Amino acid sequence: MIDGMKIMTHWHTDSFNSFPIGDGYEVEDTKDGASAHRLDWNGLSFVWTGDGKPDALTAMLAKGVDVFVTETRLTTLKYGMPPIMTNMTIDSAHTPHYATGYLFKQVNPRAAMATHVAFDEGEVSEIVAGFRVHWPGLFQFGAPDDVVVNVTMDAIWTRKAALPDSASPVRPSPSEAIALFDLSLKNTEVKFPSPRHSVEAVQEQFVRDQEFDLHLYYPKDV
Repeated sequence: MIDGMKIMTHWHTDSFNSFPIGDGYEVEDTKDGASAHRLDWNGLSFVWTGDGKPDALTAMLAKGVDVFVTETRLTTLKYGMPPIMTNMTIDSAHTPHYATGYLFKQVNPRAAMATHVAFDEGEVSEIVAGFRVHWPGLFQFGAPDDVVVNVTMDAIWTRKAALPDSASPVRPSPSEAIALFDLSLKNTEVKFPSPRHSVEAVQEQFVRDQEFDLHLYYPKDV
């Protein structure tokens, strides 16, 4: 069971390699296992993908579904964290907003959704603008949490679930996060390790070959 759990969390293992957290989650395996799920039921279809780069297999296997949900990322500069801590994760294991819109276009679902994204006022409009470079169709954020999607043969609509107030703690603002990080640097020497693995080293070449060329989705002037 423990071995299975370690394999299941391999994405996080490599992502956290760029953080100075020490040892404890060593895993030797590949990342080529299932990273998405498709559900077909009574003539309706739904696809959800986990973290990953946009690729041709996803586009092919999700083609024309009713609801397609994937993740997206913007920039790390607005999070108040040092880029060295997060850029590696985003560049190697996430989908930039332009790429998400491009993937929507290839899948061409009735409704496209993006989740696993900070639903912050300062980012929403920029993310949507990136989507719209490629995707003109129906779109909805799968955020904040507890978004409900209703799907019939004739219509798709979203609403927020009726739940008690969340007990999640309040996150610090970007300026507060930077101040806390600067304080930690003064009090201790922080060393940022190099990632243990490169993406190329832990994926089969066939999987790597499915990734869309970034020139396909980034505008020429970006």
